Amino acid sequence: MKSSVNPFFSVIIPVYNAAEWLAETLASVAAQYFSDFEVILIDDGSTDDSCRIARTFCDGDARFRLVSRPNGGVSAARNLGLSLACGEWILFVDADDTLSPRLLSVCQETVFTRSDTDLVVFGFERVASDSVTPCSPPFLHTDKICDALVIQEQARCYGFLWNRIFKRSLIQQHKIGFDETIRYCEDHLFTFTYCRYVRSITLIPDLLYRYRILPGSLSSRWVPPHSVLYAAACEYRACMCIPGADTHKAFSDQIALTARYKFVTAATMLRDDSTLSRSRKIVHFSSLCYSLPSRVPLLSGIAIWFRF
Repeated sequence: MKSSVNPFFSVIIPVYNAAEWLAETLASVAAQYFSDFEVILIDDGSTDDSCRIARTFCDGDARFRLVSRPNGGVSAARNLGLSLACGEWILFVDADDTLSPRLLSVCQETVFTRSDTDLVVFGFERVASDSVTPCSPPFLHTDKICDALVIQEQARCYGFLWNRIFKRSLIQQHKIGFDETIRYCEDHLFTFTYCRYVRSITLIPDLLYRYRILPGSLSSRWVPPHSVLYAAACEYRACMCIPGADTHKAFSDQIALTARYKFVTAATMLRDDSTLSRSRKIVHFSSLCYSLPSRVPLLSGIAIWFRF
Protein backbone atom coordinates (compact mmCIF):
# COMPACT_ATOMS: atom_id res chain seq x y z
CA MET A 1 0.00 0.00 0.00
CA LYS A 2 1.28 3.43 -0.88
CA SER A 3 2.48 5.53 2.04
CA SER A 4 0.38 8.60 2.89
CA VAL A 5 1.32 11.94 4.45
CA ASN A 6 -0.40 10.84 7.66
CA PRO A 7 0.17 7.10 7.97
CA PHE A 8 -2.39 4.74 9.42
CA PHE A 9 -0.02 3.54 12.16
CA SER A 10 2.78 5.15 14.13
CA VAL A 11 5.12 2.56 15.62
CA ILE A 12 7.04 4.04 18.55
CA ILE A 13 10.19 2.22 19.68
CA PRO A 14 12.30 3.54 22.57
CA VAL A 15 15.88 2.27 22.26
CA TYR A 16 18.49 2.00 24.97
CA ASN A 17 21.52 -0.28 24.53
CA ALA A 18 19.53 -2.84 22.54
CA ALA A 19 22.12 -3.60 19.87
CA GLU A 20 21.98 -7.35 20.40
CA TRP A 21 18.31 -7.55 19.40
CA LEU A 22 17.45 -4.33 17.58
CA ALA A 23 18.10 -5.48 14.00
CA GLU A 24 15.76 -8.43 14.47
CA THR A 25 13.10 -6.17 15.97
CA LEU A 26 13.27 -3.61 13.17
CA ALA A 27 13.33 -6.30 10.49
CA SER A 28 10.07 -7.69 11.89
CA VAL A 29 8.51 -4.22 11.67
CA ALA A 30 9.76 -3.65 8.12
CA ALA A 31 8.30 -7.02 7.08
CA GLN A 32 4.70 -6.07 7.90
CA TYR A 33 2.16 -7.04 5.24
CA PHE A 34 0.34 -3.73 5.83
CA SER A 35 2.77 -1.04 4.77
CA ASP A 36 1.10 2.30 5.63
CA PHE A 37 3.03 3.07 8.78
CA GLU A 38 5.85 5.18 10.19
CA VAL A 39 8.45 4.03 12.69
CA ILE A 40 9.74 6.52 15.26
CA LEU A 41 12.92 5.32 16.94
CA ILE A 42 13.83 7.24 20.08
CA ASP A 43 17.43 6.59 21.07
CA ASP A 44 17.58 7.28 24.79
CA GLY A 45 21.32 7.88 25.12
CA SER A 46 22.54 4.44 24.04
CA THR A 47 26.24 3.74 24.49
CA ASP A 48 26.39 0.61 22.33
CA ASP A 49 25.85 0.04 18.60
CA SER A 50 22.10 0.72 18.68
CA CYS A 51 22.28 4.05 16.84
CA ARG A 52 24.27 2.61 13.94
CA ILE A 53 21.77 -0.24 13.54
CA ALA A 54 18.84 2.17 13.68
CA ARG A 55 20.43 4.49 11.09
CA THR A 56 20.93 1.57 8.73
CA PHE A 57 17.19 0.95 8.69
CA CYS A 58 16.43 4.67 8.39
CA ASP A 59 18.78 4.98 5.40
CA GLY A 60 17.13 2.04 3.65
CA ASP A 61 13.46 2.76 4.42
CA ALA A 62 11.89 6.24 4.41
CA ARG A 63 9.24 5.09 6.88
CA PHE A 64 11.87 4.83 9.62
CA ARG A 65 13.27 7.85 11.44
CA LEU A 66 15.63 8.18 14.35
CA VAL A 67 15.63 10.82 17.08
CA SER A 68 18.41 10.84 19.67
CA ARG A 69 18.15 12.35 23.13
CA PRO A 70 20.12 12.22 26.41
CA ASN A 71 19.12 9.34 28.63
CA GLY A 72 15.91 10.18 30.45
CA GLY A 73 14.09 6.87 30.80
CA VAL A 74 11.59 4.94 28.74
CA SER A 75 8.60 7.11 29.73
CA ALA A 76 10.30 10.29 28.51
CA ALA A 77 11.30 8.51 25.28
CA ARG A 78 7.73 7.34 24.66
CA ASN A 79 6.35 10.82 25.37
CA LEU A 80 8.74 12.24 22.79
CA GLY A 81 7.61 9.59 20.33
CA LEU A 82 3.97 10.50 20.92
CA SER A 83 4.71 14.19 20.30
CA LEU A 84 6.23 13.30 16.91
CA ALA A 85 3.67 10.71 15.80
CA CYS A 86 1.40 11.38 12.83
CA GLY A 87 -0.45 8.08 12.55
CA GLU A 88 -4.11 7.50 13.27
CA TRP A 89 -3.24 4.59 15.56
CA ILE A 90 -0.28 4.11 17.90
CA LEU A 91 1.63 0.89 18.50
CA PHE A 92 4.39 0.77 21.10
CA VAL A 93 7.17 -1.78 20.58
CA ASP A 94 10.03 -2.73 22.89
CA ALA A 95 13.43 -2.74 21.19
CA ASP A 96 14.12 -6.39 22.02
CA ASP A 97 10.77 -7.87 20.91
CA THR A 98 9.47 -8.99 17.51
CA LEU A 99 6.20 -8.71 15.59
CA SER A 100 4.27 -11.18 13.52
CA PRO A 101 4.17 -9.90 9.91
CA ARG A 102 0.37 -9.97 10.25
CA LEU A 103 0.18 -7.62 13.23
CA LEU A 104 -0.63 -4.36 11.49
CA SER A 105 -2.83 -5.94 8.82
CA VAL A 106 -4.94 -7.77 11.41
CA CYS A 107 -5.28 -4.62 13.50
CA GLN A 108 -6.17 -2.50 10.46
CA GLU A 109 -8.85 -4.98 9.42
CA THR A 110 -10.21 -5.02 12.97
CA VAL A 111 -10.62 -1.25 13.25
CA PHE A 112 -12.08 -1.15 9.71
CA THR A 113 -14.78 -3.70 10.56
CA ARG A 114 -15.31 -2.40 14.12
CA SER A 115 -15.26 1.32 13.41
CA ASP A 116 -16.47 2.33 16.88
CA THR A 117 -13.58 0.69 18.69
CA ASP A 118 -11.06 2.84 20.54
CA LEU A 119 -8.72 0.07 21.68
CA VAL A 120 -7.65 -3.22 20.09
CA VAL A 121 -5.97 -5.86 22.25
CA PHE A 122 -4.30 -8.93 20.72
CA GLY A 123 -2.54 -12.05 21.91
CA PHE A 124 1.20 -12.44 22.37
CA GLU A 125 3.86 -15.00 23.18
CA ARG A 126 6.01 -14.63 26.29
CA VAL A 127 9.49 -15.83 25.24
CA ALA A 128 11.92 -16.91 27.98
CA SER A 129 15.27 -18.64 27.59
CA ASP A 130 13.68 -22.07 28.02
CA SER A 131 10.01 -21.63 27.17
CA VAL A 132 7.41 -19.90 25.03
CA THR A 133 4.06 -19.18 26.69
CA PRO A 134 1.07 -18.03 24.62
CA CYS A 135 -1.26 -15.44 26.17
CA SER A 136 -4.41 -15.00 24.13
CA PRO A 137 -7.75 -13.35 24.93
CA PRO A 138 -10.99 -14.66 23.42
CA PHE A 139 -12.61 -12.59 20.68
CA LEU A 140 -14.78 -9.85 22.15
CA HIS A 141 -16.18 -6.53 20.99
CA THR A 142 -17.93 -4.62 23.75
CA ASP A 143 -18.64 -1.25 25.30
CA LYS A 144 -18.43 -2.83 28.75
CA ILE A 145 -14.83 -1.83 29.45
CA CYS A 146 -14.58 -3.36 32.92
CA ASP A 147 -15.81 -6.71 31.58
CA ALA A 148 -13.11 -6.60 28.92
CA LEU A 149 -10.42 -5.79 31.49
CA VAL A 150 -11.46 -8.72 33.69
CA ILE A 151 -11.27 -11.04 30.68
CA GLN A 152 -7.79 -9.73 29.85
CA GLU A 153 -6.63 -10.48 33.39
CA GLN A 154 -7.99 -14.02 33.10
CA ALA A 155 -6.11 -14.42 29.80
CA ARG A 156 -2.87 -13.06 31.36
CA CYS A 157 -2.65 -10.18 28.87
CA TYR A 158 -3.69 -7.41 31.24
CA GLY A 159 -2.33 -3.87 31.31
CA PHE A 160 0.62 -4.33 28.95
CA LEU A 161 1.43 -1.57 26.49
CA TRP A 162 2.72 -3.46 23.45
CA ASN A 163 -0.14 -5.92 22.83
CA ARG A 164 -2.65 -3.23 21.87
CA ILE A 165 -3.11 -0.26 19.59
CA PHE A 166 -4.28 3.15 20.80
CA LYS A 167 -6.17 5.86 18.94
CA ARG A 168 -3.93 8.92 18.69
CA SER A 169 -6.83 11.39 18.60
CA LEU A 170 -8.02 10.10 21.97
CA ILE A 171 -4.53 10.46 23.44
CA GLN A 172 -4.31 14.03 22.16
CA GLN A 173 -7.83 15.01 23.17
CA HIS A 174 -7.34 13.95 26.78
CA LYS A 175 -3.63 14.81 27.00
CA ILE A 176 -2.63 11.29 28.02
CA GLY A 177 1.06 10.66 28.51
CA PHE A 178 3.54 8.67 30.52
CA ASP A 179 4.34 9.73 34.08
CA GLU A 180 8.09 10.27 33.90
CA THR A 181 8.45 9.99 37.67
CA ILE A 182 7.36 6.32 37.59
CA ARG A 183 9.74 3.58 36.44
CA TYR A 184 7.65 0.59 37.49
CA CYS A 185 4.44 -0.47 35.70
CA GLU A 186 4.33 2.87 33.88
CA ASP A 187 2.76 1.00 30.95
CA HIS A 188 -0.14 -0.16 33.14
CA LEU A 189 -0.77 3.39 34.33
CA PHE A 190 -0.88 4.71 30.76
CA THR A 191 -3.20 1.91 29.64
CA PHE A 192 -5.68 2.31 32.50
CA THR A 193 -5.70 6.10 32.15
CA TYR A 194 -6.50 5.66 28.45
CA CYS A 195 -9.33 3.24 29.31
CA ARG A 196 -11.15 6.04 31.14
CA TYR A 197 -12.07 7.49 27.74
CA VAL A 198 -12.66 4.34 25.68
CA ARG A 199 -16.16 3.84 24.24
CA SER A 200 -15.62 0.26 23.11
CA ILE A 201 -12.83 -2.27 23.05
CA THR A 202 -12.02 -5.21 20.79
CA LEU A 203 -10.09 -8.27 21.89
CA ILE A 204 -8.68 -10.61 19.24
CA PRO A 205 -7.02 -13.98 19.98
CA ASP A 206 -4.33 -13.81 17.28
CA LEU A 207 -0.78 -14.19 18.64
CA LEU A 208 0.81 -11.16 16.98
CA TYR A 209 3.65 -10.10 19.29
CA ARG A 210 6.63 -11.90 20.80
CA TYR A 211 7.63 -10.47 24.16
CA ARG A 212 11.18 -11.44 25.02
CA ILE A 213 12.10 -11.72 28.72
CA LEU A 214 15.77 -10.93 29.23
CA PRO A 215 17.92 -10.77 32.36
CA GLY A 216 18.45 -7.09 33.21
CA SER A 217 15.43 -5.86 31.22
CA LEU A 218 13.17 -3.27 32.86
CA SER A 219 10.59 -5.95 33.59
CA SER A 220 13.09 -8.10 35.50
CA ARG A 221 15.25 -5.36 37.09
CA TRP A 222 15.12 -4.59 40.81
CA VAL A 223 13.00 -1.52 41.58
CA PRO A 224 13.19 0.45 44.86
CA PRO A 225 10.25 -0.68 47.03
CA HIS A 226 8.98 2.84 47.68
CA SER A 227 8.72 3.26 43.89
CA VAL A 228 6.61 0.09 43.71
CA LEU A 229 4.34 1.43 46.46
CA TYR A 230 3.86 4.75 44.67
CA ALA A 231 3.17 3.04 41.32
CA ALA A 232 0.63 0.72 42.97
CA ALA A 233 -1.26 3.70 44.41
CA CYS A 234 -1.27 5.53 41.04
CA GLU A 235 -2.41 2.43 39.17
CA TYR A 236 -5.24 1.77 41.62
CA ARG A 237 -6.54 5.33 41.36
CA ALA A 238 -6.38 5.21 37.54
CA CYS A 239 -8.35 1.95 37.49
CA MET A 240 -11.02 3.30 39.81
CA CYS A 241 -11.53 6.29 37.46
CA ILE A 242 -12.63 3.95 34.64
CA PRO A 243 -16.42 4.41 34.23
CA GLY A 244 -18.31 1.72 36.12
CA ALA A 245 -15.30 0.47 38.08
CA ASP A 246 -16.78 1.28 41.49
CA THR A 247 -19.92 -0.80 40.83
CA HIS A 248 -18.29 -3.67 38.92
CA LYS A 249 -17.51 -6.14 41.70
CA ALA A 250 -15.27 -8.47 39.69
CA PHE A 251 -13.15 -5.61 38.38
CA SER A 252 -12.93 -3.68 41.65
CA ASP A 253 -12.02 -6.88 43.51
CA GLN A 254 -9.39 -7.64 40.87
CA ILE A 255 -7.65 -4.29 41.09
CA ALA A 256 -7.85 -4.25 44.89
CA LEU A 257 -6.19 -7.67 45.00
CA THR A 258 -3.50 -6.51 42.56
CA ALA A 259 -2.85 -3.37 44.60
CA ARG A 260 -2.68 -5.33 47.85
CA TYR A 261 -0.24 -7.83 46.34
CA LYS A 262 2.06 -5.05 45.12
CA PHE A 263 1.69 -3.18 48.39
CA VAL A 264 2.57 -6.13 50.62
CA THR A 265 5.41 -7.23 48.33
CA ALA A 266 6.89 -3.73 48.28
CA ALA A 267 6.44 -3.30 52.03
CA THR A 268 8.37 -6.51 52.59
CA MET A 269 11.13 -5.30 50.24
CA LEU A 270 11.19 -1.96 52.04
CA ARG A 271 11.50 -3.66 55.42
CA ASP A 272 14.48 -5.69 54.16
CA ASP A 273 16.22 -2.83 52.31
CA SER A 274 19.61 -2.39 53.98
CA THR A 275 20.32 0.88 52.12
CA LEU A 276 17.66 2.84 54.02
CA SER A 277 17.59 3.81 57.67
CA ARG A 278 14.62 2.77 59.78
CA SER A 279 13.37 6.36 59.89
CA ARG A 280 13.49 6.67 56.07
CA LYS A 281 11.62 3.39 55.72
CA ILE A 282 8.85 4.66 57.99
CA VAL A 283 8.65 7.95 56.07
CA HIS A 284 8.26 6.12 52.75
CA PHE A 285 5.80 3.62 54.13
CA SER A 286 3.58 5.96 56.14
CA SER A 287 3.28 8.56 53.37
CA LEU A 288 2.25 5.92 50.86
CA CYS A 289 -0.14 4.24 53.29
CA TYR A 290 -1.85 7.60 53.52
CA SER A 291 -2.04 7.93 49.72
CA LEU A 292 -3.46 4.47 49.08
CA PRO A 293 -7.27 4.31 48.74
CA SER A 294 -9.18 2.79 51.65
CA ARG A 295 -10.51 0.06 49.33
CA VAL A 296 -7.08 -1.63 49.49
CA PRO A 297 -6.81 -3.87 52.58
CA LEU A 298 -3.72 -2.77 54.52
CA LEU A 299 -3.64 -5.08 57.54
CA SER A 300 -0.82 -7.22 56.19
CA GLY A 301 1.21 -4.18 55.22
CA ILE A 302 0.69 -2.50 58.59
CA ALA A 303 1.85 -5.68 60.32
CA ILE A 304 5.04 -5.49 58.25
CA TRP A 305 5.45 -1.80 59.14
CA PHE A 306 5.43 -2.55 62.88
CA ARG A 307 8.25 -5.02 62.30
CA PHE A 308 10.60 -2.33 60.91
